[in-house]
Amino acid sequence: MIKKFLLAAYLIFTLSDLFGQSKFEDLPWIGFNWQSGEINGRYFDKLAITIPLKIDNIPQSFEAQFDLGADLTMLYENSMKPYFEKYSNLRDKKTDEEGFQWIENVKVILDGIVFDNRKILIRKNYGKVLTSDSIENNKIRQVGTIGADFFQDKILVLDYKNKRLCVIDSLNQFIEKEVRFISYRADEQGRVIIPFDINGKEYDVLFDTGASIFGFISTKKIWETICDTTIVTKLDSIRSWGEYLEFWDSPIKGSLTIKGTGIEIDNARLFFPNPTPENLEFFFSNSRINGLTGNTFFLKKCLFIDFKNKKFGILK
Repeated sequence: MIKKFLLAAYLIFTLSDLFGQSKFEDLPWIGFNWQSGEINGRYFDKLAITIPLKIDNIPQSFEAQFDLGADLTMLYENSMKPYFEKYSNLRDKKTDEEGFQWIENVKVILDGIVFDNRKILIRKNYGKVLTSDSIENNKIRQVGTIGADFFQDKILVLDYKNKRLCVIDSLNQFIEKEVRFISYRADEQGRVIIPFDINGKEYDVLFDTGASIFGFISTKKIWETICDTTIVTKLDSIRSWGEYLEFWDSPIKGSLTIKGTGIEIDNARLFFPNPTPENLEFFFSNSRINGLTGNTFFLKKCLFIDFKNKKFGILK
């Protein structure tokens, strides 16, 4: 009896230690920020996630968008041009490969956490144009995107509630027991596709942290099938997929759950661009998905994405 009591006390203490103070808090956390703004007079406090960024030994501080919908981590050519011109050690790391330009063996520092020997795409003719004068002030510039490739063969922990994430090699067994995992399907670029259950039917959706204001983006056909189409909100002039689009959204009739987790999303809505661009239709078809899901459904959750074993988890 005493042994059982001591074992139970030990387990309680260990879990408390992991999740209350010590070991869970001692993970290599990277703080992130929410970018806010207005779209057609409507204010959104969570338009995009940005992460503090430093590159190699350049003294300036930057930020990058955190976007798991992007298959590649990239720096924007227009924004980085004056820095390449000034810092020869960075410029010398540029390489050309099959018509694309990259920067190789670069050190990336995300909110103080160092990632060495990274290969990053330079996205041509993209980003805000910065001049040499920009280098002389201390304004934080958004110069890139952290994409899904950055986390391959690692475990990404995404703690929305505390505005932080971390990248680790393995999970402590006690933490793992506190996470409800499901298997996910990865596309050819390693992006995460998770299953939604909507009224008993499964829908495959790409988990895209770059789609911050949308819970579920899909097509008009699916909207007609699962939504109350008598209730419609319209947002026009939203830049997406290289165009300015009008988005319609309506409440989903019935229940939406993350299949296999038991997590039900209350008051879920579906958005779709009307009309839907051909390139988006092609992307859905080619990736064998029914849509995208952004951050909206998970804002009170802590997610675990095991890119090594293709597991998507939610802290219980």
